[in-house]
Amino acid sequence: MCNFWSCILTRDNRVIWNKDSNSHEDQIKKTGFVDDKLVDRDFVRIEVVPRKPELIFSKKRADWELKVDEPKTLPKWFTSTRPNLENRVWSEWRAAMKSTLWKLDLAAAKKVVADVKRIKYFSMKGAVKKSWHISLGVNWDAARAAAGDAAWAAAWDAAWDAAGAAVWEVQGAILLEMLRAANKDEGRE
Repeated sequence: MCNFWSCILTRDNRVIWNKDSNSHEDQIKKTGFVDDKLVDRDFVRIEVVPRKPELIFSKKRADWELKVDEPKTLPKWFTSTRPNLENRVWSEWRAAMKSTLWKLDLAAAKKVVADVKRIKYFSMKGAVKKSWHISLGVNWDAARAAAGDAAWAAAWDAAWDAAGAAVWEVQGAILLEMLRAANKDEGRE
């Protein structure tokens, strides 16, 4: 399973990651590697994840954990120099965070969120579902699924609202034409 932050480490010590995707498969496809061998493969899938969801913005390495996928089938080139290669991944992770996540002005983001929450139009109806919160979700996949569900529900509601408005508009136009026709018949136009 691909989690934030994902990368692949290659046999020639390159750390490949994509700021637009945490999918190892996307990273493999982008490099042109073929994922067709388990023994002595040319890359290793790695993830660096926060130890707790609420530590996602932490800049302390101790708050993060490096995880290697498929630990029982690691190639010898990786296991023989694992500490050095992991240090290479940590170095690239830090650079990636500096160029992406850590660039965010969290104070400004919190202020915007607080301002939006004060606008009644954006107030939520109904109870909060645990799955809606990234910080309370099981993992990033759950967060993505919750976001997708929320987007789908919003789109569905908007479609129904638009359809309802269109029906009333058409019915109103029909009624208006009927009234005009009736008035015309009675000579009151």
